[in-house]
Amino acid sequence: MLEFFDIGNTAATIAEYNMSWLELVSTVLALGAVIAARKNSLWFYPLGILNSVGFIALFHQIDLYSSALLNVYFIIISFYGWYIWTRKDGLGYEYPVRYMDGQLRMSAVLAIGFFTLLLWYFVDDVYGALAGAFDVEYKRSAYAFLDSLTAVMSIFAMYTLAKRYVEAWVLWVLVDIICVYVYWAQGAKVLSVEYGIFLLNAIYGVYQWHKLSLQQHSS
Repeated sequence: MLEFFDIGNTAATIAEYNMSWLELVSTVLALGAVIAARKNSLWFYPLGILNSVGFIALFHQIDLYSSALLNVYFIIISFYGWYIWTRKDGLGYEYPVRYMDGQLRMSAVLAIGFFTLLLWYFVDDVYGALAGAFDVEYKRSAYAFLDSLTAVMSIFAMYTLAKRYVEAWVLWVLVDIICVYVYWAQGAKVLSVEYGIFLLNAIYGVYQWHKLSLQQHSS
């Protein structure tokens, strides 16, 4: 069972790139999760939880520690979002698809900037302490600033997605652009290609949730 989580356990070789079973299965689960999210489907959460377990193991082994920690948060926020998305009142969902107001949007931008700098400064100390506590190998974080930026934006994106704000998809567009570059540079090429697909899905998500917000606002 533990062999499955080893990135050296090859599932297939594509153009001289050895893709592990961990990367393959996590990639398929992640793809299913983001498509479900775009469709406003509750299946987003169980698929996303399973995907995050795989990504924690993957990101640790390719030295992207903010991304590994991020997926711990994803698991927690997914249970919260799962609960929120199943709550209904007499008129329908408690949280309809909608836009943030201007003040909330500006607060989110400032908070993302602040917490990105904070995480960038402390990420190696935090992950080093956790690695030491669990007696696992640790190296300094690769692409620490970009890794921290995508981690913080993803935290806000997951929370705003749970609240059904359209801006969540704008954040995912930015996250996916950065991840395509970082994962390719770190050798996770299949994952990088997948994030290219995620990027297209997120762009369509902006469009689709914009339409849903107009429909729910007019109803």
